[in-house]
Amino acid sequence: METLCLLGLVCVLPVCFAGMAFPVKSTTFTVDAFSKINPDIEWDPTNFLVDLSGPYTLCKHSTDYGEMKVFEKTQSGGNIGGMIESTLSSGETADQADIDIRRVMSTWVNKSPFREQIKKATRFGCSIQPGCIDGTAVIGCLFTPKINGKINPPTRIPGPPVPGTRRPVPTFRPPPVYPTPNYDQRAVAFTKEQYETAETITGSDWDTSHFLENLSGFETTCDMIGQNDWSFSKARDLAADRGVNIFGVFGSAPIYDDDTTEAIATILYSWDTIVAEKAGCSAIPDCIDEDGAMITVVSCLFREE
Repeated sequence: METLCLLGLVCVLPVCFAGMAFPVKSTTFTVDAFSKINPDIEWDPTNFLVDLSGPYTLCKHSTDYGEMKVFEKTQSGGNIGGMIESTLSSGETADQADIDIRRVMSTWVNKSPFREQIKKATRFGCSIQPGCIDGTAVIGCLFTPKINGKINPPTRIPGPPVPGTRRPVPTFRPPPVYPTPNYDQRAVAFTKEQYETAETITGSDWDTSHFLENLSGFETTCDMIGQNDWSFSKARDLAADRGVNIFGVFGSAPIYDDDTTEAIATILYSWDTIVAEKAGCSAIPDCIDEDGAMITVVSCLFREE
């Protein structure tokens, strides 16, 4: 039985990154389902939307439902629409993931806000992150073009769920470890372009196990804005449990024209020379500082040589 590769890391942290692309048979099923209400829609043949959907399909979003904000744009500058929903996870193999995908995708063509976006789109790509620590599988899809204007606003607690589908419920965050302004913790993984940029600028190879990336997401917060020092104590403790020595670097920069990659590069270039074996980073692209400006925050963890 085929097994989904979960980036080499069991999802044991509060932040786990990058869902996996749909199995082939799940892709075929989803295209057939969506085509019933939009004959012109197709699975993105370039895999751009598929790859991009991974960093948005995270276990930490298991209580989100409906439309999600996508910060990146298409190569032509167009906006990208995103939809997300969770269900009880049947397991982590491809066959088990297919069960969850069919359960959820078969309902999207009949309910808002998913139906409206599917009818508008010409291309889409999806990911799934199964086996989350709360027993769910998270499914996310990106669409082009994004539907214009407001659609029926989703609720975190929709109507009666499809049998076997998890009803999203609110969660309550613990108080922040660092008692600074009350920002949400919503770090996202770097895209392929961004981690290649990080490798070039820092001179460190990207940690393909995604362990450092996951740990950095556990630390990254808008509270880092204006700070001169950060202990990275949570990440250090978790890394020490695995016998790994790490150090962290962080920074922030204004974002212009929604270009997150440019802001990330600005931050990375501002750091002193780094000597390390491996690197892993995460970012929050839409922090707001005390003056109301939009700021990108990045933190990276480095494995010492």
